[in-house]
Amino acid sequence: MGYEMGIAVLVSVLHTNELPEQDRFESWHEFTSRSVLPVTVRNTSRGDFQASLQIGDFGPVKVSRISTPGLETVRGERLVRRSDPESYQMYVQLDGETVLSQHGREALLSPGDLMIFDSSSPYHGVTLPAPGASSGTCLIAQFPYIRSPFPRNVVDRIAARRVTATSGIAAVAVHHLVGLAAHAAECTPRDANRLGGVTLDLLGAWLSHELEEFADASPDSQRRVMEVRMHDYVRQHLGDPGLSPQSIASAHGVSIRYLYKVFQEQGLTVAAYIRERRLERCRRDLADPDLRTRSVQAIASKWGFTDPAQFSRAFRRTFGMTPTDCRHHAVQKMTRGGHT
Repeated sequence: MGYEMGIAVLVSVLHTNELPEQDRFESWHEFTSRSVLPVTVRNTSRGDFQASLQIGDFGPVKVSRISTPGLETVRGERLVRRSDPESYQMYVQLDGETVLSQHGREALLSPGDLMIFDSSSPYHGVTLPAPGASSGTCLIAQFPYIRSPFPRNVVDRIAARRVTATSGIAAVAVHHLVGLAAHAAECTPRDANRLGGVTLDLLGAWLSHELEEFADASPDSQRRVMEVRMHDYVRQHLGDPGLSPQSIASAHGVSIRYLYKVFQEQGLTVAAYIRERRLERCRRDLADPDLRTRSVQAIASKWGFTDPAQFSRAFRRTFGMTPTDCRHHAVQKMTRGGHT
């Protein structure tokens, strides 16, 4: 069979050369749609379909390394309506070239380039191997919208925009993802949970940088830069119980009215945004086995919740389970993963 499961981190692998030739393309399509994102594909290469896919499960983040011959990928409106994981995909080109389009924009990615796109909007991609090569290779880091420090309508401003990742935080992010893909099978489930959190923080920092760079170049740059900085300020001060609309406005030298207007334009309230980000941090810590001796209330306090009853109600309303049940579920999942 062409499928393998790692005994440490959950690593799923498919090599089409281990399958009967007549089954290779369909098997790869089915496995990719089920494990990464439902798409329609067309083999644009000639001859045998030689491809591979490796997926490492790092808790909230999945990192996939994909090698294919010439391939056209389409995610249309019908597939979006039928199946949507509501997630972002950070796409890194390793070799060959890929043309990706979404939101009316098109990006040509060469080795060392990256971009971000989202699962809730149709997109179209064409992969082209380098001249003389049989395949092109990319990495995809996938994580839920809710784990992003920015609302979707903010992140969508930079979707399908090419970023050259040869220096700065983009280069750091790419090297990190390459390392995750290369060493996923060597990590324990406990490692995977920690690395997933680190990866989310790194991708959040990269998003902050790119959004601010893009805002600087836009016609209403001053407002957009301020907006990105406000979101980043919240992300960095979640543990402060005094974090409030007043403290955010004061830190940025703007009025409360202006602050509310910025968030309202994104369909958010300031309080709801702060609460959602805090709850996500709490859920992440509750799933961390190294923090299982720390009480639920200690974790809640670390992220700015001062009322235990209010925290418990908000957590259950958001995630459909109590904080204690969330911790038990994470332990059970990790135990099963460690004995796969």
